[in-house]
Amino acid sequence: MSRAPQLAAAAVLLAFCTLTAARAADPSAATDQHGRSHVWRGPTGQLTLLEFAASWCVPCRKTLPRLEAFAREHPGLRVLTVSVDERRQGRDELVDSLHLSLPMLWDEEHRIAEHYQPKAMPTAILISPEGEVLYTAPGSRTDDWEKLVRRTEQELLGRRPL
Repeated sequence: MSRAPQLAAAAVLLAFCTLTAARAADPSAATDQHGRSHVWRGPTGQLTLLEFAASWCVPCRKTLPRLEAFAREHPGLRVLTVSVDERRQGRDELVDSLHLSLPMLWDEEHRIAEHYQPKAMPTAILISPEGEVLYTAPGSRTDDWEKLVRRTEQELLGRRPL
């Protein structure tokens, strides 16, 4: 009797275990819509603006294009978006409908949301190169956005606010 089916099953199991172990090895990384891995927690060496969004969030559809424009104007800023949609298709629909080029991570296991605890959708979080939360702007109010922009630009210029 051929052992080919057993060997094939073992190979599939080994590949699955390898992928699972690699994923578990770095719980602070997540994959964007292009399949690229991004570290979302801890020291990254870069000022990072992280925004939580979802396909069902009407205000998110207004803030994400604004965020994309801000990212283009500030190439020294690392900008990541995080989809809290239950399904990957929600993230992909949001990216496609808004023609976003920013990396959008899918928070499949809700690790990112559990870590940062966004209070509203959208929520933007400014994170230092060392991984420290510097500023949080929940919601989509214009005055909160303006404060976030000022704080981000101060950080980019190397000036911490008083």
